[in-house]
Amino acid sequence: MTFLILGVFEYVIQNVAMFPFDKEIYMSSLKHACIIAALGFLFILLVWGEIVPEDIIGMTLTIPLLAYMIHVIRLF
Repeated sequence: MTFLILGVFEYVIQNVAMFPFDKEIYMSSLKHACIIAALGFLFILLVWGEIVPEDIIGMTLTIPLLAYMIHVIRLF
């Protein structure tokens, strides 16, 4: 079982290096994603009148993913 886990870990590490990434573009994209998130929080607050913990957790998980998507679009 240990060999299987180590093999999977090695496979993941090798394939992560294949993803396109540029730190400067990502940091810029992260700023844009934070602005979009702030607008999202404002929208939630205006429409529903409250921010619940699920909104904060969801935004915390979504912001880096959105930033990476913006980053990839800007790369190509």
